[in-house]
Amino acid sequence: MRAEFSEFTFGFSLVSELAHLLGCRAVPVFPSLIMEGSDGGGYDVEMSLGAVPLYLQFKLSEHLKTNRAKEAQNHPDVIQAPYKRFAITSSDVSKQHEMLVALNQTHAHVFYSAPNFYTYAALNRFWTRGSVSDNTLYVRPNEIGPIEDGLRHTICFNGLSFADGNCFLFSKPKPVPALAFDRVRVGLSRALEEAKTPLRDLLPNWMEDLRTAREAGERLHEIRAAAVEKQRAEDRLAKEDSDATDVVERHALVSDSFKVIDPEPEAVALPRPRPIPLSQADEDRAGLSDFGREVATVFQAQAFILQAQS
Repeated sequence: MRAEFSEFTFGFSLVSELAHLLGCRAVPVFPSLIMEGSDGGGYDVEMSLGAVPLYLQFKLSEHLKTNRAKEAQNHPDVIQAPYKRFAITSSDVSKQHEMLVALNQTHAHVFYSAPNFYTYAALNRFWTRGSVSDNTLYVRPNEIGPIEDGLRHTICFNGLSFADGNCFLFSKPKPVPALAFDRVRVGLSRALEEAKTPLRDLLPNWMEDLRTAREAGERLHEIRAAAVEKQRAEDRLAKEDSDATDVVERHALVSDSFKVIDPEPEAVALPRPRPIPLSQADEDRAGLSDFGREVATVFQAQAFILQAQS
């Protein structure tokens, strides 16, 4: 059964509660809203205060009521119904997981977050009690690690594994540590206490971290894509005749698929127009917008800037 609420509704509920429990401000970075801000700022952050970046990829949990689902059917010793699952995006669809793994190498607070519930009634109940965060699974992408095949992968957990702080990566079951909210809160609280460098000075460093992570994520994706293509080529060969002539021709085809293609000649760079000087507020706004856009488009996650209450 699919969740009755949207990722946005779940994410809003979780982050609003998280900010309240941490006693801080948790400001989502939406590039379009920042750029539409007024001259006075147009965004609810203090550029002169310390800050901590939080990156969340919200996932909606699918509720499996019986053991007919393939994870429980194929591995009854690992997971039993009822359980929840959410998909890790396939390499054939996007580079999201590899990008998040790379980002998690330099930034600690990067999480997949998925609810341990799926009905509106449960969401409303936990929201009223202030316990949405306690009923959410938090998984660091680098705990899952790079995925090296083209199969569909899911994260599965049930009441027992959730309580034990574990979940499982399928298709081949692999235990993955999950964090309880108390550990997430302790880590963020400590980071907020230590955050002394003004946000204005942090943003360029964060952008450089994103560029580095982007390059590392691209390399991870290329390694996975090459491994997937190699396996597919081997599978195609295994299904064909073993005729010697055909084998030679097929090996030639496989070799051709891995030939290095000479890069196209670089385009001649045209001189850039001289930039118009920006006010400090405009520079701040542009920096935040670039940061939020990079996280959203490249890493397909939502960035939040946490700051102590001034």
